[in-house]
Formats: sequence, C-alpha cells, structure tokens
Amino acid sequence: MTDFSYYKNIGVLTAVHEEALESYLADSKRIKTSMTDSFGSMLGKKTALNKIWGSRGYACFNILSRPEATTLNVSMVYSDISSPEIKSGDSIMLLTNSGTYVSAQVDSGSLSQIKIKNGASVSAHVKAIIFLSPSAGQVGGK
Repeated sequence: MTDFSYYKNIGVLTAVHEEALESYLADSKRIKTSMTDSFGSMLGKKTALNKIWGSRGYACFNILSRPEATTLNVSMVYSDISSPEIKSGDSIMLLTNSGTYVSAQVDSGSLSQIKIKNGASVSAHVKAIIFLSPSAGQVGGK
C-alpha cells in the first residue's frame, strides 16, 4: 500500500512528493502510537477510578405474579453478577410497560420471590431492577 515505486519510475512521484509522503507516514505512525498509549492510560485510570468509587451489581427480573400487595414472584432475566444475592435494604426499581417506575427497598428476597419494604404499590409493574449491595470498593471514596 505504501510502495510508490511505479509512480516514481514513470516520473509522477517527485522528490517533493516523496518528502511529503515520508513526512505524512512518519507523522501518522507517531500519532497512532501516541493515541494507543493515551488510550491505554485512560483505561488504567478508569479501572483505578472504578476501584476507588466502587460499583453496584444489579439484577433484572420479570414480575410473574403478586401473591400479596408487597410480595413479587419473579424470574431473573439478567444479572451482571454470576450468583446475585438479594439482601434487605437493596434498592429496587419497579417499572411499568409505559415507562413509569417506583423506587423502593427490598425487605427480603430470593431469585424467585421479593418482598418490598414500606408497602410500595406494585400492582401495575411488570419489571424489576435490583441494585445489589454491598458495592465493590467504598462508594464516595475515602
């Protein structure tokens, strides 16, 4: 791709063109190396920041039924943790098909049934997202 000997042999590629091309290729290589180094540095800083600030795992559920006003029978559809453990005090978002939601806290739960604290109304909700605790790291830094 960078062999211009044909053009040089037929006289189209002059010394001025050759110099400009060499400068372009050298600059391109230098810039690419610099970008790669910068990207690697950014990823390292992002990883360090995540460790300092912490992160919370989450699990998404379909709500199958409501045997009681504050009890949900659920089926987990996704989690970013291989074996999520639902604990009292975990934050839960209950979502409807129309996009509205209610925030609440988990009283107790398992991967098949969740009890909600504070009597939150869960009648029209079809999905639940639980933000699991404790977080990895220390949220808020020091």
